[in-house]
Amino acid sequence: MEQQRYIGLDVHKDYSVFRILEPPEPMERVLGALSTLGPDQQLLMIIDRQPRPLYRILQNNGYDYRETFKPEGIFEILIWQAR
Repeated sequence: MEQQRYIGLDVHKDYSVFRILEPPEPMERVLGALSTLGPDQQLLMIIDRQPRPLYRILQNNGYDYRETFKPEGIFEILIWQAR
């Protein structure tokens, strides 16, 4: 069985209740999801603002990331374990 390469986490909205997530909930969700990330998996975070405090936490805990700003006004942050 092949392991899923990407794990998607949209922390911009909680679609189960259609609401915008306020800090610190997006960071809490990402940190929780990282604990399930396999060595060859990546987490794709979608958010409506730059999660600057998260970047330091990622770097201090052995993760790399790539941020992409989309014309729709959202950020896609791809996170993976550093090697």
